[in-house]
Amino acid sequence: MKSIQKRKEEVEAQGRPFFATRKREIENYLCPDLILAETGVAVTFTDTSDAKKIIGTAVNMKPDDVTDRFWPRMTAEQIIRRSSYVEDGVERVELQDLITQILALVR
Repeated sequence: MKSIQKRKEEVEAQGRPFFATRKREIENYLCPDLILAETGVAVTFTDTSDAKKIIGTAVNMKPDDVTDRFWPRMTAEQIIRRSSYVEDGVERVELQDLITQILALVR
């Protein structure tokens, strides 16, 4: 967490916006149900585990190929479900909020 804060400060000191996700990497947003449906293999990972490596090992593929294989197959509902969280009693959708923030930069 300290390294993320340090990077945030560096980027913002250059006058640029900084975005970070709540989860370790994009593979942590992948839906285990999708992976099971696509491969017949059940996988389990947390928000902070090395999901790319866990999934790659489980389905016998290079970890660097995991995103290319599974992310395009994610439905909007799966993305919303996997990026939902509650903060201060309010349900939020992290990736939707992130996209809204990015789009605000170009308007």
